[in-house]
Amino acid sequence: MRLRTFAVWIGFAFLCTSPAAFAERYIVMMKAEAPVFAGRASFEGEIDGQVESRLHQINSYIVKIDRETDLARLRQNPDVETVEKDEILPYDLTVPLDLKGKETRVPNDTPVAGVPWGIAAIKAPAAWKNSRQGEGARILLIDSGIDKDHPFLKDNFEKGRDFTGESDGSDFSDIRGHGTHVAGIIAAKADVNGFSGVAPKAKILMARACFEKGCSTAAMIAAINWGVSQKVDAMNISISGISSTTAQNEAINRAFKAGIPVIASSGNWGSNRVFFPAALPTVIAVGAVEPTLQRATFSQYGPELALVAPGVDVYSTFVGSRGKVHSVKIETSKGMNAKFLASTFGGTREVRNALKGELIDCGEGDLSSDYPARVKGRIALINRGTNKFINKINLAIKAGAVAIVFVNDRPGLQEGRFGDNGTTLPVSIFMIEQRNALKVRERLRTGETVTATLQVGASGFQVLSGTSMAAPHVTGVVALLKAANKKLSAARVKQILMQTTAKPAGDNSKNEYGAGFLDAEKAVAAALGRAI
Repeated sequence: MRLRTFAVWIGFAFLCTSPAAFAERYIVMMKAEAPVFAGRASFEGEIDGQVESRLHQINSYIVKIDRETDLARLRQNPDVETVEKDEILPYDLTVPLDLKGKETRVPNDTPVAGVPWGIAAIKAPAAWKNSRQGEGARILLIDSGIDKDHPFLKDNFEKGRDFTGESDGSDFSDIRGHGTHVAGIIAAKADVNGFSGVAPKAKILMARACFEKGCSTAAMIAAINWGVSQKVDAMNISISGISSTTAQNEAINRAFKAGIPVIASSGNWGSNRVFFPAALPTVIAVGAVEPTLQRATFSQYGPELALVAPGVDVYSTFVGSRGKVHSVKIETSKGMNAKFLASTFGGTREVRNALKGELIDCGEGDLSSDYPARVKGRIALINRGTNKFINKINLAIKAGAVAIVFVNDRPGLQEGRFGDNGTTLPVSIFMIEQRNALKVRERLRTGETVTATLQVGASGFQVLSGTSMAAPHVTGVVALLKAANKKLSAARVKQILMQTTAKPAGDNSKNEYGAGFLDAEKAVAAALGRAI
């Protein structure tokens, strides 16, 4: 999950001073456990606010307070250790193009696409025999919710709970698709065509800590507390921020002491700094690599990074109504009728169902002269080339094109997002592969009129990139380890993972790969005291 976290989060500007305008959630840590465990009425009666939950594992309350004077009085209470505001961490599902940089190999639009490249690369199938495919392991996801009825997840889903305060706790439906995607990487059931999660028989518990605006730090802490009480075998947190809090640190320490490994994503800003909670010493910090096993340009790194796993172009489950399949349908005046798989880009005008128009070849699209007058109101076909995407886009917009179909100059497709400030370009942009574009251009050269229809269809699967996708590959392997050997401590799990990695594919002088690339087969063997 690509998060705009503590460093760039801008607090809401409250323009009025009414109690309703001030209302905020706070994590209140106590100096002693007695008030929490006893539910001491005298103390709770002193809180001028609503006690939403008691976090026994970390001697804390989550409290909603309406007035600044009540907050000040709470901070002065001699029983209180710290009072920390619930921060909301905005997030996005796509990595910016300037960080992603590489092509996407989008699978075909069938319900499943064979063995996902990440599952094969980490050798998960080779580890299944000795780990019963994760059977008996229970994994907690702290994320945006889950589509519990997804056909590839419903058999492995155990229970869920909402900690955002947006419901009474019972609504853990996935509001963004991110949690469902992560769940599939960990434990989607195996399909006859080869599609599966890393541990296709592990059980999933979902703690929803994210809602439409972002992820709640109070919800994350409460979710960790719940995971400890549920005695899960591991926790996955594909959420990251540039700093941590006392309550978060304590919650994760309690999980560690309970023998529960916490796996977290390193962050997607492409810098040499691992974000939190991944940067905490007891957490297993995971970075992302491409199919070439080179570090993904967006993947953060640093001394805290434990290892790397697949995090680019990861095909997994998605909320049925929100997963998308993109295509370009081509029709010519002399009878050609073809449909090509395509990718699209965030930050561009959305195609709701279909956008149809005549296709005009604009070649490289680097100069104003590349755009004939008749491109106005039509769709421009442009080579990806070496010039910047945005320069080509601006020229096409100036020429009046209503949409752009880019031609990739390398195998596969590319996806990502233009811009990073919430703006949307006034054109729709798709991409098709070069081999398909050659067929179209041949028709254009012979004088045929070519009509392109940009189409979007629903799918229960999606391709995403990010360290959010890398972390659950590791979590899935932890499920296999725990299925093979329940006695493993959290510290021993981290040690095994790091000691059994494959050699980094690139220069590791700055710890860009941690100990190396995840190897499920060797890790499970080590958990059983065997060698490969």
